[in-house]
Amino acid sequence: MLWRLFFFLLLSAPVFGQIAAPDFQLQDHKEQQFDFQEQRQAKYYLLFFWHFQCSHCQQGLAKVEEFLKDKSPEDIQVVTIFPFAHQKEAFWSYVQDSSNQLQTPFFQHATDYKATARRAFDLKGQPPFLVLLNDKKEILSSGFKAKKLERIWKELR
Repeated sequence: MLWRLFFFLLLSAPVFGQIAAPDFQLQDHKEQQFDFQEQRQAKYYLLFFWHFQCSHCQQGLAKVEEFLKDKSPEDIQVVTIFPFAHQKEAFWSYVQDSSNQLQTPFFQHATDYKATARRAFDLKGQPPFLVLLNDKKEILSSGFKAKKLERIWKELR
């Protein structure tokens, strides 16, 4: 099991060092620039690209939230990103609706109005898509499923 994780992480990183994350911009609900690293200094950042009408995305967010509640890691920040320029008003209405249980301290929500993050990470197709970064904005892994987060988190510790 450990060798599979090692092999996976090896394939997602270059031979010498980690791949630096490309530059991208996110916006908050007021359409202001959102810098997730300024908001909270964490050891790891999980960028979770999702769509509020996607059932797979909903399941993935639930798994990530369950993991965070259960393990209570203090040095990871989850940034949920709506990667589409359209439907931004509907997205923020959905996120701010208390019945959706997305108003937790575990998630910081952002949008990618200008599609800079979507282009930077070369997202093709539909979400969910996850990117794990360290505090130096280096990509540790990307594209993995939310259910593998716990195994990956254990190995990173």
